[in-house]
Formats: sequence, C-alpha cells, structure tokens
Amino acid sequence: MDDQKFAATMKRAREGDQEAMTALVEEYQPQILRVARGRLVPEMRSTFDSMDLVQSVHRSMLMSLRKNKFTFNGSEDLVALAVTMIKREVARKAARLNRGQEILESLDDEFKLAILAVAEPGVSADTIRKHIVALFEVLNEYCLAKYGRRLTQDRFRRLLFEHTGVRV
Repeated sequence: MDDQKFAATMKRAREGDQEAMTALVEEYQPQILRVARGRLVPEMRSTFDSMDLVQSVHRSMLMSLRKNKFTFNGSEDLVALAVTMIKREVARKAARLNRGQEILESLDDEFKLAILAVAEPGVSADTIRKHIVALFEVLNEYCLAKYGRRLTQDRFRRLLFEHTGVRV
C-alpha cells in the first residue's frame, strides 16, 4: 500500500470505518500469521492456535488505532508493530505454558506427599492437613495459570474425595 493510500485508509480506520480497518488488517495479517506459526513450537501448537493469537493482535491493534495510540509513517510501520505484538503474544503464551508445567510438577510432588501422609500409620491429623493445604495451594496456582481463576475449597474437597476417597 503506498503512503498516500495508507494515510487515507488510516484516517478512515481511526474514524471507525470498517472497510478501512479490514484493509489495514489485510495489510499485516499474512506477516503476523507467518510469524505466529514460526514461533509456535510443537509443544505449544496443541494448546494455542496461531489464528487465535492473530485475532488477539487484531483486537489490540484496532483498539489502539481507535484511541490514536500510535503514529505510523507508512504501512511498514503498521506491519512492524503488528509483528512485534505477535512476538510478544507468543512469548506470553510460552511463559504461561511453562509456568503451568512447573506448577503441574509441583502439584504432582505435593499430591504424592499428601497421599503418603494419609497412607502412613500414626501420622497426625495436623501433618495430613498441612499436606492437603499445600496441595490445595499448588492446585489453585495451576487453575489460576491455566483458567484465570482459582479453585474453590468446596470444589477441591469434591475432587479430592472423588479421586482419593479422602474427606476434608
């Protein structure tokens, strides 16, 4: 897109013209889709879809345009910003996935400790309670990282009983 056409399209997009916004999205979408696909490692592909990441960048980009948050000298600047945004989005998702994996490993350890404490004869109720509380805290971290919300104590009690027969 030449600079004059880009400037006119950008002006219309900032005024809310849907056709202009579509034209701008079409300008940068192929590049960011390529970047998203290239940056998604195989472990991430089963969890995150490249098109979902692109849609997230579209939303951010269009909101930024409406608020006049950025100034662009040409379509190259728009594409460069969109590429930067998709790189950051993929990096955030990768960090979230890694954090979830760390929490799962910690959850596995805490679960084993809690089961061992329950199974061992003569273990005090306080010790068992301490391990179950630790398990609950790690499980809450996992739920927060994966789903964006915590697990209620009631739901935790039901899950624990369903999977172990332990009532707390």
